[in-house]
Amino acid sequence: MCKAVFLMTAIYLAVFAPLVQAETASVSPPAANIREGPGMSYGVVLVAWKYTPLEIVCRCEKGWTFVKDFEGNSGWIYHSLLAEEPAVIVTAQNANIREGPGMGHDVSWIVERGYALKVLDEKGGWLSVTDGRQVEGWIYSQIVWGNKTLSQSNGPEQNEEPEKM
Repeated sequence: MCKAVFLMTAIYLAVFAPLVQAETASVSPPAANIREGPGMSYGVVLVAWKYTPLEIVCRCEKGWTFVKDFEGNSGWIYHSLLAEEPAVIVTAQNANIREGPGMGHDVSWIVERGYALKVLDEKGGWLSVTDGRQVEGWIYSQIVWGNKTLSQSNGPEQNEEPEKM
């Protein structure tokens, strides 16, 4: 079954991925398991933290979504654990979070590669971001990956009952 799902996903990607713009969603709970296959019986390949942006590859298996992260790691996540919130992840080794949009503003935080942030606003190539706890400020949009557009709406149906994963 796992090999068949993998083969079908590979064929789907080869045929349809070049035809559509990448759709992204972000992790909504504090943490979510990304699994080897579409079900609770499959092993966990990685844990994604709140606001981690994920590319939607396929919404194809009974409530499970096949996703890919910014480093190319892939796996399955239950769709109710994804949100429409614009979010990005730092791709540079270190990134300055500034008090305002531009190099002339003071640095208030320094975050490392892989740090996930919710996007609040955008201005002139800069994103206003937060981690929902302490970190808040502006980051240059060219050193992050994910959904940088505030108007994008492509997540799962919000009226569906979440399932503990």
